[in-house]
Amino acid sequence: EEMQKYVYTRLYPMIFFKREYQHKVTYMHTHIAKLRKVVTPEYLELKPIYFESDTIASASEELSTLDTFVTPLEKLICIFNACKIIIFVLQSGGSMVGADDFLPMFIWVLLQSEQKLLNSNVEFISRYIDPEERFGEQYCFFTHMVSAATYLASLQPDTVNKWKKKKAQEKLDKENEDQEM
Repeated sequence: EEMQKYVYTRLYPMIFFKREYQHKVTYMHTHIAKLRKVVTPEYLELKPIYFESDTIASASEELSTLDTFVTPLEKLICIFNACKIIIFVLQSGGSMVGADDFLPMFIWVLLQSEQKLLNSNVEFISRYIDPEERFGEQYCFFTHMVSAATYLASLQPDTVNKWKKKKAQEKLDKENEDQEM
């Protein structure tokens, strides 16, 4: 493990910061910054008890350190630690935690983490992780990160804004119905 860390430390700048990915990195960082302005916990159907938690902020902080690690395993452990915090928060609500609860919260945490090199980290881990590490719980959480990143990449701010307008209109219609009764 120490030898692996030494090798990755020496090679990291050459294999992680490839010019061919620079456009994707810049686009994704800008795209997520736009989404951060419009995506709300309500859009992800998160309960206030969860997203208002200071503990969730610590999960975002954990993910924001991802760029400081140089080996795929260290990055995987960072993701794992953030996911364990999310699970802790979700379980504090008193119910079983499934993917339907976890993934939206992970998307929210990923948005809040202001991940600058999301695509690069996903690509780096996918390419260089030891094949034996692909079967554990840590890698399972990495697949959630890939899903969350893919979702965020495909989500457009206009889609969120249309949803917000629709919800506002539904609320207004309901208020009008209640007043008529």
